[in-house]
Amino acid sequence: MQENDTAIGAAQRLSVRYTGKPVSGWGGLLLLMRYLERRGVPQLLERALPDGRTSPNQIPVVTMALTFFATVLTGGRRFAHVERLRSDEVIRSILGAKRLPSAMTLTRYFGGFVHSQAEHLSAVLGEFTRSCVSAPPVGEVLDLDSTVFERYGSQQGSLKGHNPRKHGRPSHHPILAMLAGAKVVLHSWLRSGNTGSARGVSAFLAETLERLPEDFRLYAVRADSGFFIHDFLKDLERRDIPYAIAVRVHQLLRHRIVALTDWQRIDRGLEVA
Repeated sequence: MQENDTAIGAAQRLSVRYTGKPVSGWGGLLLLMRYLERRGVPQLLERALPDGRTSPNQIPVVTMALTFFATVLTGGRRFAHVERLRSDEVIRSILGAKRLPSAMTLTRYFGGFVHSQAEHLSAVLGEFTRSCVSAPPVGEVLDLDSTVFERYGSQQGSLKGHNPRKHGRPSHHPILAMLAGAKVVLHSWLRSGNTGSARGVSAFLAETLERLPEDFRLYAVRADSGFFIHDFLKDLERRDIPYAIAVRVHQLLRHRIVALTDWQRIDRGLEVA
């Protein structure tokens, strides 16, 4: 029996070379970081982030923030994952840093934020976001939604509530306001897990509208049935804001819908009565 081994021939044609230059699997971060530089994000972070440290050996706060960004973008899910980047010479070159912070340095810095510093950071970043957003001529759609994040361990505000994925697991129940066209999260509240979807939604809407320029036009507010409450609908009508909110379908309403007969066809698969 004769065997034809093509692997040897292929290996002979394969050129193997070595380089003394540093290599990395995360070289694609270069494009993002250069884009952030062109948008002036490092200067923005320097103005927004607090820094009361006095050590001459400290790592700049902008470097810490960009390291945190890079960790998230490379698949990091906890602060400890920043250690994967610290020894990567290419990442340090992309960030323009002599050294990167450790996970403990990041947690100590971000954990030391007080409420006023967090408010200042939010205000500066919000102003920057508003300067980048413009509404189309017909106006922009504002989406309101809530989501559930299950939590593990002891975290402030993590309580048992409605959790469709992990029943009985403590969670947070944040509410979000998003511009549908621009695909921007305009505002958010972090709430306890036992909070209902529409709790505080009128005050949340008021804060959201304050974040928009005065000449910014809303085409409509859109939300699911969790926000179908009488007081919120009255608030929208008082503000003269059109809205599309799904109705809560309870048993009595189901019977009324089934009894309707005068349906009018609007489009394929769409009828009204």
